[in-house]
Amino acid sequence: MPEEPGRQGPLCPDQLRYTVNKYRDKLNDATHRNRWTTPASGFDELEATGGTAINDALATALDFRPKDEGRSFNIVFFTDGQPTIGETNVDKILKNTLSRNTANTRIFTFGVGDDVNATMLDQLAEQTRALST
Repeated sequence: MPEEPGRQGPLCPDQLRYTVNKYRDKLNDATHRNRWTTPASGFDELEATGGTAINDALATALDFRPKDEGRSFNIVFFTDGQPTIGETNVDKILKNTLSRNTANTRIFTFGVGDDVNATMLDQLAEQTRALST
């Protein structure tokens, strides 16, 4: 399982349920070595057992943007689009995300599951000049 920075051992199940879990605290450089490193190792053991903190997850992803406003930045967001933890109002989540977004950031959305909120995911992708699936 992935480890939380500064912590020993795997993430506990309660943390996986109610927090935004980052694989790293910063972006990887696009080097040959990083290109062939498998960042998803250990993720195959994770299970969807809790809620979805969409507002917090998008805010965390946007915090990864580099300071260079001239550089494009893409977020690939896999979710069912059903916010159940933290802010759960879809209109507020869209407003919060778009107010923090820049013209150079696109959010590509991938709906996963049986009860996908396609309307929300389509709006998020469309308003950031990206695509939804």
